[in-house]
Amino acid sequence: MAEPSMTTYITNTYQETWVEDPRFPNVMVQLLVSQTHTSSASVIRVRVQPSGQISSHVHVAETEIIWIEQGRPVLVIDDKDYLLEAGSCAVIPSGSTHSLHNPSDDTVEILAVHTPPVR
Repeated sequence: MAEPSMTTYITNTYQETWVEDPRFPNVMVQLLVSQTHTSSASVIRVRVQPSGQISSHVHVAETEIIWIEQGRPVLVIDDKDYLLEAGSCAVIPSGSTHSLHNPSDDTVEILAVHTPPVR
């Protein structure tokens, strides 16, 4: 597969569709930038409903950076719990086992950047 060229790409979160993530119940995603746009990063918005969770997983080659737009999720990285809040930013190194759950009654919204892009 040919590498995407490095060109300018602009998107608008208000125009992108939210879709259910088939891997995680009560989780919706909005793909903003993918490997079809650039070879340097992917960007997604994630919406985790109350009691929703992103189960434990590992990105072998990608570093993940998440920024909490709203809510108070619990992020677990390599068996250590971190209670986050709106404005929090976390870097999850490649190879780290991580998960996230929403124990609150409010929706959690996250901006997630993976570098290189998730494939």
